[in-house]
Amino acid sequence: MSNGDKARYGSITSKWEHFVEWKRNDERDTARVDAEGLLEGMLNRERLLDLVEHFILFDDSRAGGTRKVVARNHQVLGVNRAVASVVRQEQLKARHSARKAHRAVRATRFLRASHRRGGDAPGRARAARGGDASER
Repeated sequence: MSNGDKARYGSITSKWEHFVEWKRNDERDTARVDAEGLLEGMLNRERLLDLVEHFILFDDSRAGGTRKVVARNHQVLGVNRAVASVVRQEQLKARHSARKAHRAVRATRFLRASHRRGGDAPGRARAARGGDASER
């Protein structure tokens, strides 16, 4: 809802006191309560789809039927930051695991090569046969 200057949002069945302002698009932004801020912020295509898909709750825990609850601006920003943080941590874990697996593969290859040559490290075996230890 907007009076042309200030704007608020809520579900279609919400009472006026449950309509809230969309103040910022990022936690570092300065707060805005004008209609343009709502249009550029909450009604941005990606953000609106995110809001509809992840931030609307149909609550039937109270008597009187199901009510629609829409998340507030700070809740959307906070949850999205938390999810992004978890995704980043999982990516770092995956990268770390991949490096660890790569090291394990290299160590296994080294041990196999060493075992085939009678227990010596591959470079030492070549050096013992007269080859250069740096050849591979």
